[in-house]
Amino acid sequence: MRILLSFIKKELLQIRRDVRLSAIILVAPIIQLILLGYAATLDIKVVHTAILDYDHSQMSRKFIQKVQASKYFKIDKYIFSQKDINDNLKSGIDIIFIFYPNFEKNFYQTRNLNLQIIVDATDGNKASVITGYTINLVNSFANYQIENLNNIIQYNRNNLLINYNPKLLYNPYLEARYFMLPGILGLLLMIINIALMSMAIVKEKEVGTLEQIIVTPIKKYHFILGKSIPFILLSFIPLTIQLAVIHFWFGIEIKGNLLFIFIFSLLFIVSSVGLGLLVSTITKTQFQAMSISFFGIMLPMIYISGFAFPVENMPKIIQYFSELLPIKHFLILIRGTILQGSTFDSYLSSVIKLTVEGIIIIIFSILNFRKRFS
Repeated sequence: MRILLSFIKKELLQIRRDVRLSAIILVAPIIQLILLGYAATLDIKVVHTAILDYDHSQMSRKFIQKVQASKYFKIDKYIFSQKDINDNLKSGIDIIFIFYPNFEKNFYQTRNLNLQIIVDATDGNKASVITGYTINLVNSFANYQIENLNNIIQYNRNNLLINYNPKLLYNPYLEARYFMLPGILGLLLMIINIALMSMAIVKEKEVGTLEQIIVTPIKKYHFILGKSIPFILLSFIPLTIQLAVIHFWFGIEIKGNLLFIFIFSLLFIVSSVGLGLLVSTITKTQFQAMSISFFGIMLPMIYISGFAFPVENMPKIIQYFSELLPIKHFLILIRGTILQGSTFDSYLSSVIKLTVEGIIIIIFSILNFRKRFS
């Protein structure tokens, strides 16, 4: 028993002396709990809304005022043609209310509240919640109009027909895998490249070959590129396999251009490899590399990137921080391309951010690596 207690004491002292391991044990769970506490909610706090009003009547304006007064719906823009519907849904609009001509007239003459609703159903759960909000909004508006009519004439509430014609685009059956599978594709690419890149270099440290390589005539950028390029090239194999599985196994149509997918996947892979290189400069063992990669980088990215939880639900400071994560922009691009058939024009902002962040990460990682091993 004394031998066992002595060994346990030795291990505890060793853990205490290892600052990185102590941080993983003590600090990482606290940070992850805080992040998950803010991020882990399936409620929708902001519904980005567009209005297409062909009627321009007093009743349609009242309904728009009802939408504006709601604590969920945020009117981002007014559109003027049905040709603009798809472009707006691809650019971040969640729902479009369409008031056809004679919207008000039909209500008074036929007791029919006829309203067209278009919902982006890419995220099935989000679309379900938004549809629920919309039903409550429409029913509340209809009841309000009935009460006003009762003040003027004797109106039979039971004769009212509420027809809001919900149309769910991109994922009409609200299947969760449509939203999750493209996100899992991005998640696996990130895990493979960060973890394997960091451990590959740290392994060179552990076996003592890194120092031997550095003192040879080989330039440091030769070593960095020699380590990075194989991972970048090999990443396209699992990427291609995953796309095939999504399409042929799960039956999800890839609506966008495959070349587009491979181009921004390359940008994301480069940034992931850069993060793996960065981890390798601050760790000495493969265990440390794996721990920091998983607990320090991957889990926080998963929580606040929009992989499972809407970023709009999170506090503003976390939303701003999420803008710095390459995986957030990659998820927007991969989901938009696979499910909506989006192009460079649709998500130009995300393409630019992903490119700039990838360049910054790889440059910073290379400079830090060279500094550590000069």
